[in-house]
Amino acid sequence: MERTTALEERLAGVERALARWRRAAAGAAALALALVLSGQGGGPTTVAAERFVLKDEGGRERLVMSVDGEGTATLALRDEAGHERVGVSLDRGGTAGFTLLAADGGARAGLVLTSDGSPAIGLHDAQGRSVLAIGVNDQGVPFIGINDPRGVTRGAWAVGADGKAQLVFFDAQGHVRRRIGED
Repeated sequence: MERTTALEERLAGVERALARWRRAAAGAAALALALVLSGQGGGPTTVAAERFVLKDEGGRERLVMSVDGEGTATLALRDEAGHERVGVSLDRGGTAGFTLLAADGGARAGLVLTSDGSPAIGLHDAQGRSVLAIGVNDQGVPFIGINDPRGVTRGAWAVGADGKAQLVFFDAQGHVRRRIGED
């Protein structure tokens, strides 16, 4: 009985060592690929493709880089189930975006920098509706907007180009109902 236990322990040790060697070999292969792609390994200095896909050991796509027909460059990071969870994009006009997505594919948070340099952060609920926006508009005015469950802006706070703060309340149709500002 002791002999069987000792044998099982030795076999488990060999399996752990083999797993470490596999990880080391995968790391060495990744390093070799990085050297080739960077031109340090004597290989080609340019790799050109319309789409680049990085797969995990199970063959699942985990990272996809591509440029679509409209000229938008994208980078998508996917979870083990194949759902896009992080997206990075740059369109032909120069607008850059970073999006965090839930497992169901719905955007939950995003950061955008428009081609004119205006930044904005947006948060979305589980149905994909915008609930909060923070940003700077194209006139340089910082703002915070809060939306109702339908995605209609109900409150906003901004500081104008004149430096005066303003708080605005909207009705359910999005019409201004009250404006409070510095005099």
